[in-house]
Amino acid sequence: MPVEINNPPQSSFNSAPAIIVFVCLECLVMVQALLAWQSHFFTVSQMRQVGVNQGLPFVWHFGMWGDLLIVSGLAAYVVGRYSVRWNNRKVLVSLLLGFALAAILSWVYTFSGMPEAHVQRHRLTILGIVHLFYMGIALAMFVQFFFFTEVVSSVLLRATSVLLFIHVFVGTHMALGILNIISPRAWYPAQPLKSALGWLIVAAVGVGLLWLNIGTSAIARFIRATGRSVYEVAMWLMNQPTRKSSESYLKFLTYLCGCIVGAVYFFSISASTWKAGGLSMPVVLIALLGIVYYLSMLSVKQELAIVQLVFPSDRVPDEFKLENRLKITFQVTIFTLCYVLLGLFSQSITIASFLMLVIACIDFNTRKQINARIRQYFADAKYSPRESETNYKAIMDSRSVISWFLFQLPHLWKEAARAVGCTIALGVATYGHLAHSKWWNNVAYVTLSATLLVNEIVVIRWRWNRHVRLKRIIGNSAVLTP
Repeated sequence: MPVEINNPPQSSFNSAPAIIVFVCLECLVMVQALLAWQSHFFTVSQMRQVGVNQGLPFVWHFGMWGDLLIVSGLAAYVVGRYSVRWNNRKVLVSLLLGFALAAILSWVYTFSGMPEAHVQRHRLTILGIVHLFYMGIALAMFVQFFFFTEVVSSVLLRATSVLLFIHVFVGTHMALGILNIISPRAWYPAQPLKSALGWLIVAAVGVGLLWLNIGTSAIARFIRATGRSVYEVAMWLMNQPTRKSSESYLKFLTYLCGCIVGAVYFFSISASTWKAGGLSMPVVLIALLGIVYYLSMLSVKQELAIVQLVFPSDRVPDEFKLENRLKITFQVTIFTLCYVLLGLFSQSITIASFLMLVIACIDFNTRKQINARIRQYFADAKYSPRESETNYKAIMDSRSVISWFLFQLPHLWKEAARAVGCTIALGVATYGHLAHSKWWNNVAYVTLSATLLVNEIVVIRWRWNRHVRLKRIIGNSAVLTP
């Protein structure tokens, strides 16, 4: 991180390397323009002449204008101003980092299905490869400036950060997306403003540049102050006098999230995806994710509520008492956000498979820990009912059912099988992406969807058997109903 000062010691401007960098970068932009012209992707009319009615021609890629008018000159000025203080070893590190970042970003660009001058059929064109070299050089200069230049002008640091953020914003097509809303263009049907990946890149760059400008301590103070305010408001709201227990609060949260996310959110995404491309594999996957989410929320509510059947009311383990509403809210929110992300990335089977694999691994570990803790609690006399208590038999019979459900049924094998299915889907999806094969992508969708469907069928069957066995013991109970 650079050390900024308002009046840094003046050093002579090294014009020779600045001119070389500027000319090289501008020439790379001109080469891209020439290649776009030769490939008939320079203008909309050229693009249509080769039979492409929808795509992004070179002149409408605002990132290229940013390269031409902002990045090249800015990188050259930074080189001219500070290159006399750079050493060869750090410049080499910056070049390696710059080209590594350029390679990663270029790979991310291939996710787009929209034909454009730089990417077609999920592959970089020759023009895209030239842009990779341009990006590598420019990023190397800025890495050197931001991370390996110790004393810089505060004005230049802020100006560079603002200009680069503007460039990233237009380069991810956000500006074109806004323009497309104001004046729709039939040749560009993409909706970059709805791109979760695009906003993630913009946010990451924005946060990184903010950190470079104000430092970790200032951000930490802001986060602490904001967190303290949110915490105080949340605690005030959650600790208001109410007759409802924390269990009722959990039921309300799961019902609310189940309706909003499970029904409205996933239904809206399914409907919009269906409307855009008809009944397809992403539509099926989105519908399944909605069902899985709703059933998961139902399971959380039921399994935590069943605790009251297997422990005496005055001897419930602390982790099952549900007294901390803030903790309950946080856990439900995090769980919900995971599925919101799945909905956003459902049309990318590679990302969806990876996220489901992560969730499957977490569920495996969670199930393993739950089984271990319940074994300990059931074996601990501290939490066991006394024979003199009136509900002794009901609690012991309920424990037998829960022991059967947790310890005799192969939950861990089921979770492991789900993780294997997600891994296979991820492998197939990755191969399909690299081979640019829609058929293999569909196979990945089928694999992931079948994994989720079979898993839910098995779980529903087990839970229904648990429900029937508990009902024989305690009869109709709110614990056993949604």
